Amino acid sequence: MKLWSWALFLVTAFSCILPVPAHGAAGDGGSGSLMVTGHIYLPWREPRDIGVDREFVEKGIPLINGIHPDFVVFTGDLIYHPKEMVREQLEYVIDHVFNKIETKIYCNAGNHDTWWLPYPPAVELFEKLINPLRFSFEHQGSLFLFLSLYEPFPHVEGEGVTFPLRRVWDTFDTAASRSFLAGLRQELEGPYDHIFIFVHIPPISDHPIGYYWSWFIVPLLSSLKQDVFIFSTLQSVKNGLLPHQSVRYKNLRFYCWASYPQGSYIVHFDKDSVRVDLRQGDNFIPARMQEVDFQPSTRYSMLAAYLRLLRQRAERKWNYWLHSIKGDRAQERQMRKHDPTCARCKPYGS
Repeated sequence: MKLWSWALFLVTAFSCILPVPAHGAAGDGGSGSLMVTGHIYLPWREPRDIGVDREFVEKGIPLINGIHPDFVVFTGDLIYHPKEMVREQLEYVIDHVFNKIETKIYCNAGNHDTWWLPYPPAVELFEKLINPLRFSFEHQGSLFLFLSLYEPFPHVEGEGVTFPLRRVWDTFDTAASRSFLAGLRQELEGPYDHIFIFVHIPPISDHPIGYYWSWFIVPLLSSLKQDVFIFSTLQSVKNGLLPHQSVRYKNLRFYCWASYPQGSYIVHFDKDSVRVDLRQGDNFIPARMQEVDFQPSTRYSMLAAYLRLLRQRAERKWNYWLHSIKGDRAQERQMRKHDPTCARCKPYGS
């Protein structure tokens, strides 16, 4: 057989055994850009008030289209209520936001999208209309990893981050969490230039997700040779009873939002470096946090957070009682209906 025939045979054989490129892959290395934002829902006053944040529509969408990033990442909370008119809410976001953005879009699911504990109808619609809860892809030589709200173990019980006391003392080294960690370790293997991770619940928090990050995920990430950039939607809750010692890792960078509206980050990267710019001011909704140090969560810091949440709930109930005795309760209910932002008018059990 002639030499060129052998060469053609070898090329064909190797092409058959090489893996198919991941979604969005574009060769070994290169330069790219993305925008990271989130929390664009419109707080309901009435169910008919479905929508998204007006300032994002007026400023954020033109900004994105003017920058022309490779893609946009929403880190969660596209809609307000995952148990009422979910399809209508998601379709509104698709029609009035996604269809106006002139680039690819990827999303984390937040608690407002699929609830704190998985709500199957909302999960099914999110995955059908948006994207899977958990996925990853390679782009320009870097790995982009989206973690589910419900990994690696059943999520925070209760409303918001008010978790039961027993969760403070739970055992987190379980078969499920070990399996999750093993899968994550395997997924992170590869000759990536950089690794970008997107989550809804912040790894810097004093509830079980933060604890698992502190003692299981962060040690794994810090052992990698690549730089790792972690973006989350919710703000850190470390503002309470116990001091936290900040830790700066050589290869880990943490970014999270500070207040609603949430602002955005513009990320530029190439084979050798990554630049993260905080977008704020007149051009877009302001954000108030840039890179933050990691603050490990402990069982004692989770206990302090639990006590702080109990105190806040008691204060809310007390303020509600004081507020409601000043007038007829029917009038108070009507006030809550039309002014859900009133802290004193929250329902008794919230």
